[in-house]
Amino acid sequence: MAHYDQNKAECLIFTYKEGLFSAVAHDLKLKTEKFEIIINEDEGTVSATFEVASIKVVAAQRNGVDNLRALSANDDAKIIKNLHKDVLKVRRNPQITFQANNVEFEEDEFTIEGDLKIEGRMRKVRIPVKREENRWSIIYRFNQRDFGIRPFSAMLGTIKIKPEIEIRISITI
Repeated sequence: MAHYDQNKAECLIFTYKEGLFSAVAHDLKLKTEKFEIIINEDEGTVSATFEVASIKVVAAQRNGVDNLRALSANDDAKIIKNLHKDVLKVRRNPQITFQANNVEFEEDEFTIEGDLKIEGRMRKVRIPVKREENRWSIIYRFNQRDFGIRPFSAMLGTIKIKPEIEIRISITI
């Protein structure tokens, strides 16, 4: 059985802007700073827990490139406050969880099917996993609305976050 956490793995979250005034907004790169992934190849299981309150802003992005100067500390704080209070409601739902049974681990590429629970709603999902040199790489996209999450919007909807979110997990093996 292998345990991975923020010291041996990385979990990044990418949000993308849309709306009439989206040109003044930013795509965001966020990071989950506290999580645990347990992989039991003998039993064919994977379980993961991500602490919602540990999500922090890494950078604003333009065309996939970090722009570290685009956001002030005050901007970061507002983003996290909105995420915790209004979007993911961290007090009611402090964790995001994933549980998969009957996983068939392959050498370089495979899919994990399991239950993902966000905002108190559970959905069956299929998550692709690829081996890239000394790490496992996961890129998973989902629609916030599938989990009952209303994407963030401001200024009467002229600036908003697209419903699709991208998660990238990289595990050093």
